[in-house]
Amino acid sequence: MAGGVFLRELSVEDGEEIFELLQDIPPEFGFMNGMHGKDREAFQHWLVKHAAMARGEQVDPGFVPSTDFWLFVDGRPVGYGKMRHFLNEKLLEHGGHIGFAVRRAERGKGYAPVLLRELLAAASHRGIERTLLTCDDGNVRSIRTIERCGGILEDVRNGRRRYWIDTAPIPEETP
Repeated sequence: MAGGVFLRELSVEDGEEIFELLQDIPPEFGFMNGMHGKDREAFQHWLVKHAAMARGEQVDPGFVPSTDFWLFVDGRPVGYGKMRHFLNEKLLEHGGHIGFAVRRAERGKGYAPVLLRELLAAASHRGIERTLLTCDDGNVRSIRTIERCGGILEDVRNGRRRYWIDTAPIPEETP
């Protein structure tokens, strides 16, 4: 993949390019993008809330701390990922540790596996040794991406596939 590719964590300073990315990723196939269709004022509140959630603050009942990420390719955001810091009972059934989506105009270009691998590395750095990913049983693209990235199917429950991927912690660099 040519050019610069990197994953960046959400910042309260995120601006127009991230707002536009979120407008281009509709809630679909179980991936919930709560900012799709919202205005810029809502976006600013959302950024502040999600930055706090990454620190374990302002987490609504039934939710867990999570970190949002953007995949950039050649300086342009093309994907959105969520990494939940741990699982509750609800996430064990639907959602898992990681959710990801690529903006519509960039699908089919190989960015989804890049995004997922980067999110798995972020999970490893957080100390998550096994990640759960779930997807709709009919979501062929996500199934292919998860399996390509090492996902092992545990089972299918209520039309949702549940995959596990080992993400042994990456050792810290020594001086």
